[in-house]
Amino acid sequence: MNLEAWGWNPFFEEEFTIYKSQDLIPGRIVRESRHIYTLVTAEGELSCEVSGAFHYRSDGPSDYPVTGDWAAVRRASEDRGMIEAVLPRQTEFSRQTAGTRTDKQVLASNIDSIALVSAITGEGLDCFPQDGGKTIALTGPWRREI
Repeated sequence: MNLEAWGWNPFFEEEFTIYKSQDLIPGRIVRESRHIYTLVTAEGELSCEVSGAFHYRSDGPSDYPVTGDWAAVRRASEDRGMIEAVLPRQTEFSRQTAGTRTDKQVLASNIDSIALVSAITGEGLDCFPQDGGKTIALTGPWRREI
């Protein structure tokens, strides 16, 4: 598969340099379900989990892979692998976790564009760019700010 078609670019190539000597391959996470990740690699799709070393190095939930992330993967078999690292994100779509905790929950990463859909009836959805356009605060009938 052509990784450029999946968003591989010079930024990720540079970030992946340190993993090449470790016999790891790059892969883009296209699906996550119950901590099982589907990745697209140059050789095809792999079903992966994060390695024990990854768990150990993780500081919290926002360190874990999400759809859109590029990862350094150790191939375990023809169709399975272990995620050893997640490359730095160029962008992320996140929110505060539900409940009283204040952790950040990353929903998706490395997004080029996003579409927000709102009902045609009722109150509208207002967007307010913040942080020079890197963050958007949303307001609507369901919540004052996300």
